[in-house]
Amino acid sequence: MINLIGKLFGSQKVIDAGISGFDKAIYSAEEKADYHLKFLAAYEPFKLAQRLLALLVISMYLFIFLIGSLFMLYGGIVDNETYVSVSKDLLSLNNDTLSWAAITILAFYFAGGTVNSISQMRKR
Repeated sequence: MINLIGKLFGSQKVIDAGISGFDKAIYSAEEKADYHLKFLAAYEPFKLAQRLLALLVISMYLFIFLIGSLFMLYGGIVDNETYVSVSKDLLSLNNDTLSWAAITILAFYFAGGTVNSISQMRKR
């Protein structure tokens, strides 16, 4: 039958290429798992870069928060209203600019695993 179709359409190579293309268009579960593993291996350098950027943003947020808190603490000890005012402004600016970035990054890294764990517990 395939020889007859091959003669009708010109060549057996054309038929084999069509069947091969059709086979490649439909993935089995094993092929999907293999491609997913290849994707994860190719994605490793990007995950490292994402972790580095997350560490930089969160460390900057915490550093500015620490500096503002120290100014407020030592300003209160010295009883100088200027230190307290500057530290409140610094903490307010830090929260206005970096807090959403820090919260988003923390949610991105920790919420995925948490949601996955909760869904696994509900399945049991």
